[in-house]
Amino acid sequence: MEDRDIPRAQMVYATLKDMIREGAVRPGQRMRETEIAEAQGVSRTPVRGAMHRLVWEGLLEATAARGIAVTELSKQQVLELYALREFLEGASARFAAQHASLPEMRALHELLDHMHTIPEEEH
Repeated sequence: MEDRDIPRAQMVYATLKDMIREGAVRPGQRMRETEIAEAQGVSRTPVRGAMHRLVWEGLLEATAARGIAVTELSKQQVLELYALREFLEGASARFAAQHASLPEMRALHELLDHMHTIPEEEH
């Protein structure tokens, strides 16, 4: 699929989301529609749609003082996210182990056996 086949709002959304995740924009940094539209070569309408979606997802926040800015997480929110991630990863591992097929279990055993042959300082 080529870029021209993707709706402009979706392209802007994906670009902004990547920028946020990769740290190209800082938490608390103001996001200006006109600057984004100019940089992306689109009108403000797809930018507005993309930003609205990112606000809804919690990656951007609308504030009276700054307009729309990248969401800043408090220390407590970060700790809660890590606790949630720990729980979900454990639950996922349990589910995978309980529902693994015989070929999958064999592949895991082979990986484990191979790992035991690697010197300690390499892993």
